[in-house]
Amino acid sequence: MLEDKMTLQEQELKDMEQKLSATLPKIDEKIAEVTKALESLDLAARRSDADIGVRLQKNVEDLGQLRGQVETYLFRIGEMEKNIKKVEENTDQLQGTDAAKATAIERSTSRWHRPI
Repeated sequence: MLEDKMTLQEQELKDMEQKLSATLPKIDEKIAEVTKALESLDLAARRSDADIGVRLQKNVEDLGQLRGQVETYLFRIGEMEKNIKKVEENTDQLQGTDAAKATAIERSTSRWHRPI
């Protein structure tokens, strides 16, 4: 009876070892798949970070260029306003004092009643 139990336990142990031997390669295969997937995700994440960095740098450069263009346009607008003022002053001098007064009045009233 004791020998029968021992034989039965040895048989159960052999069965378990066989099942374990059959299961281990499957587990190793799954571990390899998961590792490969994680490496792929890690690589994709690094690429995404690099892409974001490149895009951010490009946006910063573009913003700098736009600021430069705005400053150039503001300078040109200022120069044009100065030139317009000089032309208006010259026109006023050519038209005489009465005409200058009428022009000044016309300009001031035209600013109030601009059509939309």
